[in-house]
Amino acid sequence: MKRIVIFLYGVVLFYTTLWLPMAALVVSPSWYEVGCRWHGRCVLLDEGQAPRAISELTSFFLHKKELADPGWTLKEKQHLKEARLRMDIATLLAALALIFLFWMGKKSVVRKGARVSFSLLLAVGALLPFFAYFWRHIFHPTLFSNRLWLNTPADLSFYLMPRSFFFWTVVAGLGVSFCLNFLVWFLAGRILRDEVQEETLKQGGIMKKVALVSLGLILGILASQGYRWWRSSGETRRLETFETQQVVSKKYERNKSHKIGLLGYKEGETLSKREKRFSPDLEAMRKALPGNQAIPAVDENEKWIRKEADKARRELYGRISSNVATDEEVNAYYYEQETLAQDSIAMLKWILDNHSHEMGKDDLARHTFLLEQFKKRLKAIPVRKERAMTRIRKHRSKSQG
Repeated sequence: MKRIVIFLYGVVLFYTTLWLPMAALVVSPSWYEVGCRWHGRCVLLDEGQAPRAISELTSFFLHKKELADPGWTLKEKQHLKEARLRMDIATLLAALALIFLFWMGKKSVVRKGARVSFSLLLAVGALLPFFAYFWRHIFHPTLFSNRLWLNTPADLSFYLMPRSFFFWTVVAGLGVSFCLNFLVWFLAGRILRDEVQEETLKQGGIMKKVALVSLGLILGILASQGYRWWRSSGETRRLETFETQQVVSKKYERNKSHKIGLLGYKEGETLSKREKRFSPDLEAMRKALPGNQAIPAVDENEKWIRKEADKARRELYGRISSNVATDEEVNAYYYEQETLAQDSIAMLKWILDNHSHEMGKDDLARHTFLLEQFKKRLKAIPVRKERAMTRIRKHRSKSQG
């Protein structure tokens, strides 16, 4: 029975000392500002928008105000409300846990319970190299019954709270928790010194080993992150073609004996041959169409952002196709489809307006054809959305019936 009490005390101590610092960071504006400096996504927002959104978000978590900024999407607001509710429950449990810790705080139980808590901290630390998988496939599916947590570039959370922000929040929480547990263990040992001097010395040796293992884990994580940064920064930039959000129809492709990209060159051609073909002024286009997602990504970070956004869209579309998506998820998906189609139309119009006199017949025909295709796609989106809504609601009613 005593061992069960000690184990339970250790679990409660682990939960309390880990949750409290992490909760404090999540509601701290300074922590988000630090995050903006290291992950760099906040610079993609309009000037002054990040500080306003951070202030509003932290006040929202503290129940001081609601999310009123027009930048917050409906899907995002719904998810943040669900996240706040879970934070409230977790904070209440932490308060009850503190009462339990003081109530069961016998000296010998505290010291041995701290050792259990240390073990759990090490187990969580060992999961950090697999944080991306844990975050996407275990943590969120366990806590939430929907996919509203999948952020895209249309969401403010995408810029304020990328996965790397939460990764370092967990790392910081583990570090503070380790210090708090060590303090509890140390103070309990000082109080018991006269009674169990020999046992204290023995456990002190164990704690040194625990500290060394923890330090090794942290250094390994930092080395891994540093290596990934070094590799991404050392990659050379390659010539890119425009990324369109829809594959050109098969009818148009059958009229071509080879595949041609939007920039107007064949796949497999050398750079010297490509340079002879039509290519728009990318720099001028980015200045004329800021934030346009159809224009090629500028750097590796932007490529990664678009890759993550595309992954989130595919997952949402999978839920829609399976008839399990919520109304908010359907609205979010087709809102993004409209945005992507509008961006492609704006890009193609800009190219035709500024470069039509430079184009050959093939280039002009291809860009004109793509523009018409995207206009048709944009016009069809409301119909596709309504069909999806009708199909999902019918499936929902059958399941409930």
